[in-house]
Amino acid sequence: MKAKTRLYLVDDDELIISMLSRTLKNEGYEVRAETTGKGVVEKIMSWSPHVVMLDIKMPGKSGLDILQELKAADVDAEVIMLTSDDTSETAVKAMKLGASDYLIKPFNIDEVKITIKNIVEKRKLK
Repeated sequence: MKAKTRLYLVDDDELIISMLSRTLKNEGYEVRAETTGKGVVEKIMSWSPHVVMLDIKMPGKSGLDILQELKAADVDAEVIMLTSDDTSETAVKAMKLGASDYLIKPFNIDEVKITIKNIVEKRKLK
């Protein structure tokens, strides 16, 4: 039996978490989600997801802070940043810190599916 691709979603917007979780589970992914950055690095490390989707702006700990912690801990997961800030500065900073891609909110769900599919395919080729 083929193992499911594991996705970890971190966004303080419960509506986004709910919509993404439902859609991605229907696509055949195994999904876990958090609405806070607190303690999430340890949870991600213990579950070993293939892809992590992080909201950049969250109360307490930002997605960029979490991304840095994941990279410092050498977590083997591709990271997609979610942002409502469509300036190139934010995207460039996220990519320099090690993000694989970023999506601007509000995003099209088909764009999310394609982005994840492409990242998963790239991982398989490594």
